Amino acid sequence: MTKKEQLKINQAISDLNSNSFDQIKQAISSIKSFGNESVLEPIFDKILEENIQSEIRKELIELLNSLKLESVQNEIIRLCSLKKYEVLKKEIFSTIWNSNQDYGKHLLFFVKNAIDEDLEITIECLTIIENMQDSINEKDLLETQILIRQFFDLNQNGNIQKKQILSIILENLNKLDSNIDDLR
Repeated sequence: MTKKEQLKINQAISDLNSNSFDQIKQAISSIKSFGNESVLEPIFDKILEENIQSEIRKELIELLNSLKLESVQNEIIRLCSLKKYEVLKKEIFSTIWNSNQDYGKHLLFFVKNAIDEDLEITIECLTIIENMQDSINEKDLLETQILIRQFFDLNQNGNIQKKQILSIILENLNKLDSNIDDLR
């Protein structure tokens, strides 16, 4: 990244924290052009603001779809792991599957969330997992299959809908596993 691009990103982050509607819109425009992982935490913070205008909030959520760098994926996962941003998970996970990016490197993260979170998050994780392609680590694939089977063993009388969604996730994992076997 050039110094000029970094200055533009720094200015966009500053504008994002402004109270001016026009400055925030300019920041969004700049981030679309030059954004990288460094803009994510300020975006998450802005989305969390109580007095944020709904139009700005919507644009910021949509903006996350346009940032396609692999480093952005890693930072989104890191931020979603923080308690501070837990309330944003459903929306952020929705942007992930809408981004048409392969988050296969983060399979374990999404399966753990599917198991540990509520039904809505489980459904979002299913959609993300269904979009995963080739970048899945075989070790993670095996571990996620084991985690779901353990969940079933420990929650025989649990939420039926959640168990159904997790069964579908397990089916997808088994298909991914057979695809890996076919490539050998």
